[in-house]
Amino acid sequence: MSVATRGRYASLLIWTAYVIVPTDAGGLIHGVPLGPIDAFALLIIAWLAAYGGRLSGAAIVATMLGVSLVASASIPGTGGFRARYFANADATGPHERSTEYPDSPFTRLDDRLDFAPGGPEFPLAFFNDNGPFNFYRAGEPRRRQLEFAARWSGSWWVAEGTHSLYVDAPQSAAQVFVDGATVVSVSPEAGAGSADISLAGGWHRLDVTFSSPYGAPRRFSAGELQGGQRRPFDSTSVVTRQVRGWQMTVTRVLRVVKTGVDAGALAWLAWLCAVSIRQRIGALRQDAPAPARRAQALSLLVIVAAVEAWVFAWPWSRQVMLLNGGDDPMTYEGYSRDILLNGLLMNGNLPLGQGEPFYYQAFYPYFLAAVHGVFGEGMFGVMLVQRLLVVFVIWRLVEMAAELGGNEVWPAALGCATFFACWKFWPIAADLLNESLYVPLLVAWTASLIRACRAPTTARAIGAGLLGGFTAITRSTALLAWVAVFPACWAAWKRAANRRVLLGAPVLCSFGIFSLITVRNWIVAGQFAPTSTELGVTLLGGNELPEGVTIDLSARGALYERLGLHSFTAQVIEYAITAPGSFALNLGRKALFVLGFFEAYAPGWGYSPVYIAVWVTAVAGLVFAIRTGQTPAIPLIVPALIAITQFAALVVVYPKGERLILPVYILLVPYSSIAVYRITRAMVQNSSHS
Repeated sequence: MSVATRGRYASLLIWTAYVIVPTDAGGLIHGVPLGPIDAFALLIIAWLAAYGGRLSGAAIVATMLGVSLVASASIPGTGGFRARYFANADATGPHERSTEYPDSPFTRLDDRLDFAPGGPEFPLAFFNDNGPFNFYRAGEPRRRQLEFAARWSGSWWVAEGTHSLYVDAPQSAAQVFVDGATVVSVSPEAGAGSADISLAGGWHRLDVTFSSPYGAPRRFSAGELQGGQRRPFDSTSVVTRQVRGWQMTVTRVLRVVKTGVDAGALAWLAWLCAVSIRQRIGALRQDAPAPARRAQALSLLVIVAAVEAWVFAWPWSRQVMLLNGGDDPMTYEGYSRDILLNGLLMNGNLPLGQGEPFYYQAFYPYFLAAVHGVFGEGMFGVMLVQRLLVVFVIWRLVEMAAELGGNEVWPAALGCATFFACWKFWPIAADLLNESLYVPLLVAWTASLIRACRAPTTARAIGAGLLGGFTAITRSTALLAWVAVFPACWAAWKRAANRRVLLGAPVLCSFGIFSLITVRNWIVAGQFAPTSTELGVTLLGGNELPEGVTIDLSARGALYERLGLHSFTAQVIEYAITAPGSFALNLGRKALFVLGFFEAYAPGWGYSPVYIAVWVTAVAGLVFAIRTGQTPAIPLIVPALIAITQFAALVVVYPKGERLILPVYILLVPYSSIAVYRITRAMVQNSSHS
């Protein structure tokens, strides 16, 4: 490794540490959990690492990081209030836990007492716990109007003199205590109040309480009136622990200095990014081979998509996304909170052996937990990462299309992939749904298989196996794809000397990852459950007994029990045996639904021109690609094989819902791109000849 390369890596590492290492020094960049500004800086660093040159200025930010860490370690306490939140208006019982401070005697740290609908809102993420707050039935409370209470405590640094304090708490109760004495008290009827207090200079104990009854507007502000203007209590004058006067002065000076350095660092990153973007736009105007042109265009697409993702996610840094009770998103979020609060086994804080096996698909809650661990318990990070995964899917689809149909296909692939992903995948990525992760993993796994089939190495085989395992524990329909993919890989590697090693690597890695479900279920529930247990319920939902058909489980009931089949699964098997014609007709209606003809299975849904156009053009594109012979047969048909297995799984189980059938079509987009390219080229050639 050259000196220049080592220097580049070192500067990238220093800049990354400056953004992600948490400090209490204030400023614009705070580290993990990352906020919008931190995420903005990290996105620029990542883009420059992939497409730019060396990041200069590392010495300055390294010095500032060192000073911040030393100051944070030497000056006790943290700016802001220790806050305890309660899921009742009386502030009784244990406080609610936060995933950011799971083992602390308080819920969280709040740096400013100023909350309002639309942002910044009260941090009530604990209401997304699907255990105690899963209200959705008639007569149950409305989740967006639930009562709660909060208690804040801190040490307040003031100058000597008279201070005018205020409280704004419409339809709620609130109190401000200074050194244990009540200064301002507000009732729900009054909603606001103020009072003057004379204080000696220095530290004073500050406590604030707030009680929001059911249906209250959740608006609250408390602080000082200075020159007729409200100044809410915040971390500039309130800390969790008293320090010496000189330490408070140093802290304030450090905040000012760090804010200036952070602003300069952000401006410098933005400038470097702008220069690199300008260079790439200029390169697009020059002649270049198709692969180079594709890489340039995709690098600019990444920038546009990153900006879109950041803008889309930014409101959730100030607002609280309260999920709908009874729906999958709240269940997944509740599971992710369980992971962060109680550990990786996701055992609901129950003794081992007394928990429950995975019911829903297993891996998505762990993905959510990881994102929350980096970005905090709000939904900003989840929305940002899931929207970024959309552009990852577009990028991989373009690369896949070029690998299958030739380098010249990339403009058509870019257009088709962007259109389809933005039309169909964006809405899914805007919610906490399993397909937000499954689709990117499925595309990444498919692309890795194509590469491994075309140019086999042990490392590529292992990578494909690991991706296949994670894809299957994200949605178990991928298991059916294994049945088609592993024989295809064996055939593709027939000329390889280490053929058995190449096949063994992905098989062992895939089963190794998937077996984690079995291990976890055995430890937590004491049951042998190799997959999530929702299959029976979903299978019955897609194969409901028609009127006039009755089944009798007595004849084969013992067999089903020995096989460990759920009673719902047994009912569907008996339905197929008892009324095969009706069962087959239902499968046909579901097949039409997956093909985009919704009406047969879901009356009133109509049909989907987009899905129909995708599979029709995909068939044409696959035929074109086979005829040209540019790509070996097995790598060429890998996406089609996996798409067919997803199609079959949905037809047998339950296809009703666009998010469920999206994985089928996302793998057909490269073939559609080939067809669009071929048809467009033929039209241009015919036009030029005429």
